[in-house]
Amino acid sequence: MTKAKKDILLNKQSYNNYGSRYKKFFLAFSVLLFIALCGGIWHYVNRLAIEHVKVHGDFKYLSHQEIENTVGKHLNAGFFDISIQSLQRDLLENPWVHSAIIQRRWPLTLDITLEERKPVAAFLWFNGLNDKVNDEYEYLIDENYEIFISNEVLDFLPVVVAKPSKLVLMMNHLEWTNQRLKPFNLSVKRLTLSDRNSFELELNRRYTIILGRDAFQERMERLFALLPLLEDQVGLARLKRAGQITHSVTNNGKNPLIRIDLRYTQGAAIDFDSV
Repeated sequence: MTKAKKDILLNKQSYNNYGSRYKKFFLAFSVLLFIALCGGIWHYVNRLAIEHVKVHGDFKYLSHQEIENTVGKHLNAGFFDISIQSLQRDLLENPWVHSAIIQRRWPLTLDITLEERKPVAAFLWFNGLNDKVNDEYEYLIDENYEIFISNEVLDFLPVVVAKPSKLVLMMNHLEWTNQRLKPFNLSVKRLTLSDRNSFELELNRRYTIILGRDAFQERMERLFALLPLLEDQVGLARLKRAGQITHSVTNNGKNPLIRIDLRYTQGAAIDFDSV
C-alpha cells in the first residue's frame, strides 16, 4: 500500500471517529435538554393554581364556613400538587361529615362531594347509677347506627340510654316502636336499657312504660291493645273489671296518666298523678 493510500485511510478513520463522538455528544445533549424541558413543564403544570372549588351535598348541620376554612388550608398547593388524601382526611375530621369524595376536573377545578350524617337519636351512656352526660358535647346516632359527637344539642331527637354494645338492639326496638305508635299519634321520647337489661320507655305525652327484661315486642303489643282505652274513663273501668289493669292511684278523670307497668303475665298496672 502506497503512502498516499495510507494517509487517505487514516484521514477517513479520524473523520469517522470525530463524527461518532459528535453524534454521542449531540444525543446526550438532546436527552439532557428533553429532561430539563419536561421538568420545567412539570413544575409549571404542578404550580397551576386551583381556580374553582365546587362543593356538592345537602347540608343541614354542616357549617359552610368550616368547610371553606378546611379546604382553604390546602389551596396553596397547585392543581396537580394538592394532596387529595390529606384534604379528605381533614374534611372527615368534622364529626358531621360521613364521607368525602374529591376529584380534580379540568380546567383547574376541585370537585368535592360531602355526605352529611343524618341524626336519628341522641345517645347517653348508662353507667349503672345515672346517665353519663357531657356538658359541652352531645353524642348522636346517625342513620347507620354510628355514634358521633356534636357540639349542638338537638332536643327534638329521641334519647337512647344504654351501653354501646347494645346500640343496634336499642335502635331496632326504637324504630319498630315508633312505627307502631304512629296510629296513636305517639312517639318514643326516651328508651332506656338498665345495667340489669330492663327496658323502660318514656313517650312524648310524658308517661313512662315499664317493660322489664323479657319479651319486649310481646309486651308492647299488649300496650297497643290498651292504648285506645287508657284515656277513656269508661274503657278504664271496663278493663279494671276484666282484671286487666290495676290503679295504683285512684283516677278522678282529671289526673294525668304517668306510668304503665307491663311486667305482668297479663294486664298492666297503671299509675295516675296524685296531684
